[in-house]
Amino acid sequence: MSNNRDTTFAIIKGPSVHRGHAAAIINRIRQDGFEIHHASAVSISEDQLNRLYAEHINNPYYPACKAVMGGTMGCIAFYAAHPEGDSVARLRKLLGGSSNASACTPGSIREEFGGFRFGSDPLLYADNAVHASDSDDAVVRESGIFFGNRLLDATPPVEERVLPASDMRLHVVDTVSVGVAEGSPELSEEVQREVELAS
Repeated sequence: MSNNRDTTFAIIKGPSVHRGHAAAIINRIRQDGFEIHHASAVSISEDQLNRLYAEHINNPYYPACKAVMGGTMGCIAFYAAHPEGDSVARLRKLLGGSSNASACTPGSIREEFGGFRFGSDPLLYADNAVHASDSDDAVVRESGIFFGNRLLDATPPVEERVLPASDMRLHVVDTVSVGVAEGSPELSEEVQREVELAS
């Protein structure tokens, strides 16, 4: 399957959700012209996390990734599509150009919402607010882990996109079940409330 919709995939990480920043992050992305599709609260299982970060498992910083993304901490996954295309690169630029939030472009999403600003260890690069796919192939692979790619072709093609109106609301689906591993605890009311605020 290919990413023929020029759509990117992203996850607002658990610490940012629990700090109450999910709606503000979504709004920043929308203000840049992105449409947001299929935003869903997800509780990421260890298997999903290992598949998402397969190339990082043997690196010394991987436990930090697990601490930020895994366990019972709820995240919010979504597709983002820009009407002018090049969605993957556009979103990564908006995030700030570095995995280290404290080294990101001033005023970028990671620089503004990264954990280093809220008492988290500045060296904990994984607490950088948002994970975003770095290529079209990664969009297909990573979103497939959570959505099974059943939603990727449901996003509108570039020629049908319009800049979002100020009152446009997110299309939120499967706020509990999507991406929740069998037997894992339910997402907290706080996480579900953040999805509702973002919508």
